[in-house]
Amino acid sequence: MYFITKVDFIDAAINRAYRDFNRTQTGLAEKKKADSYSKFKNLIRTIIEELLNTEFSTQADFDA
Repeated sequence: MYFITKVDFIDAAINRAYRDFNRTQTGLAEKKKADSYSKFKNLIRTIIEELLNTEFSTQADFDA
């Protein structure tokens, strides 16, 4: 199970995606610092929340 129900689902998705990405990019995991990870996580959360609060009428609107 990837997502524990006691955890914020957006945080869980971000953490999972970050781990998956690090596995494909050799060496990035060692260079991760708490501050830069926190900034990354806040940026991704902002983007996800913006997408969740946006209504798209067409596929073209979504793609824009």
